[in-house]
Amino acid sequence: MEIDTIITDIFSLLQDQPEEVKSITMMPVDLEHDLVQSSLNCMIVSIILGRQLKIIGNRLISLAVAALLHDIGMTKIPEALLKKEDNSMFSKNIHSYMNL
Repeated sequence: MEIDTIITDIFSLLQDQPEEVKSITMMPVDLEHDLVQSSLNCMIVSIILGRQLKIIGNRLISLAVAALLHDIGMTKIPEALLKKEDNSMFSKNIHSYMNL
Protein backbone atom coordinates (compact mmCIF):
# COMPACT_ATOMS: atom_id res chain seq x y z
CA MET A 1 0.00 0.00 0.00
CA GLU A 2 1.36 3.42 -0.90
CA ILE A 3 1.87 6.15 1.68
CA ASP A 4 -0.54 8.48 -0.13
CA THR A 5 -3.30 5.89 0.16
CA ILE A 6 -2.66 5.32 3.86
CA ILE A 7 -2.69 9.03 4.62
CA THR A 8 -5.81 9.66 2.53
CA ASP A 9 -7.59 6.81 4.29
CA ILE A 10 -6.61 8.08 7.75
CA PHE A 11 -7.72 11.62 6.86
CA SER A 12 -11.07 10.25 5.70
CA LEU A 13 -11.49 8.09 8.79
CA LEU A 14 -10.61 11.01 11.07
CA GLN A 15 -13.26 13.06 9.29
CA ASP A 16 -15.97 10.37 9.35
CA GLN A 17 -15.22 8.46 12.57
CA PRO A 18 -12.90 10.61 14.73
CA GLU A 19 -13.60 8.86 18.04
CA GLU A 20 -12.99 5.40 16.61
CA VAL A 21 -9.69 6.47 15.07
CA LYS A 22 -8.59 8.21 18.27
CA SER A 23 -9.38 5.06 20.22
CA ILE A 24 -6.89 3.15 18.06
CA THR A 25 -4.09 5.18 19.62
CA MET A 26 -5.16 4.01 23.08
CA MET A 27 -4.95 0.30 22.25
CA PRO A 28 -2.07 -1.74 23.66
CA VAL A 29 0.81 -2.12 21.25
CA ASP A 30 1.28 -5.62 19.85
CA LEU A 31 4.98 -6.43 20.25
CA GLU A 32 5.07 -8.22 16.93
CA HIS A 33 3.81 -5.17 15.05
CA ASP A 34 4.90 -2.40 17.39
CA LEU A 35 6.75 -0.30 14.79
CA VAL A 36 3.75 -0.25 12.45
CA GLN A 37 1.31 0.53 15.26
CA SER A 38 3.61 3.14 16.76
CA SER A 39 4.05 4.87 13.39
CA LEU A 40 0.31 4.90 12.70
CA ASN A 41 -0.40 6.20 16.20
CA CYS A 42 2.18 8.94 15.74
CA MET A 43 0.62 9.92 12.43
CA ILE A 44 -2.92 10.02 13.87
CA VAL A 45 -1.86 12.15 16.83
CA SER A 46 0.16 14.44 14.53
CA ILE A 47 -2.82 14.99 12.23
CA ILE A 48 -5.06 15.77 15.20
CA LEU A 49 -2.52 18.20 16.65
CA GLY A 50 -1.85 19.72 13.24
CA ARG A 51 -5.54 20.41 12.77
CA GLN A 52 -5.73 21.96 16.24
CA LEU A 53 -2.83 24.22 15.26
CA LYS A 54 -4.72 25.17 12.08
CA ILE A 55 -2.16 23.55 9.78
CA ILE A 56 -3.80 22.88 6.42
CA GLY A 57 -3.13 21.57 2.94
CA ASN A 58 0.27 20.29 1.96
CA ARG A 59 1.81 21.24 5.30
CA LEU A 60 -0.61 18.92 7.11
CA ILE A 61 0.08 16.15 4.60
CA SER A 62 3.84 16.66 5.07
CA LEU A 63 3.37 16.45 8.82
CA ALA A 64 1.44 13.19 8.42
CA VAL A 65 4.12 11.69 6.15
CA ALA A 66 6.91 12.72 8.52
CA ALA A 67 5.06 11.22 11.49
CA LEU A 68 4.39 7.97 9.62
CA LEU A 69 7.98 7.56 8.45
CA HIS A 70 9.90 9.03 11.40
CA ASP A 71 11.12 5.62 12.62
CA ILE A 72 11.70 4.01 9.21
CA GLY A 73 15.39 3.52 10.04
CA MET A 74 14.37 1.19 12.87
CA THR A 75 13.62 -1.45 10.23
CA LYS A 76 17.39 -1.76 9.66
CA ILE A 77 18.16 -2.45 13.34
CA PRO A 78 18.57 -6.16 14.13
CA GLU A 79 15.52 -7.61 15.88
CA ALA A 80 17.66 -9.04 18.68
CA LEU A 81 18.95 -5.58 19.54
CA LEU A 82 15.46 -4.07 19.58
CA LYS A 83 14.03 -6.79 21.85
CA LYS A 84 16.99 -6.93 24.21
CA GLU A 85 15.90 -6.98 27.87
CA ASP A 86 18.72 -4.74 29.12
CA ASN A 87 18.73 -1.70 26.85
CA SER A 88 21.22 0.31 28.90
CA MET A 89 23.64 0.04 25.97
CA PHE A 90 20.88 0.49 23.39
CA SER A 91 21.89 3.97 22.30
CA LYS A 92 25.58 3.08 22.03
CA ASN A 93 24.81 -0.12 20.09
CA ILE A 94 22.44 1.68 17.71
CA HIS A 95 24.99 4.37 16.98
CA SER A 96 27.77 1.88 16.34
CA TYR A 97 25.49 -0.27 14.19
CA MET A 98 24.45 2.73 12.13
CA ASN A 99 28.07 4.02 11.97
CA LEU A 100 27.17 7.32 13.60
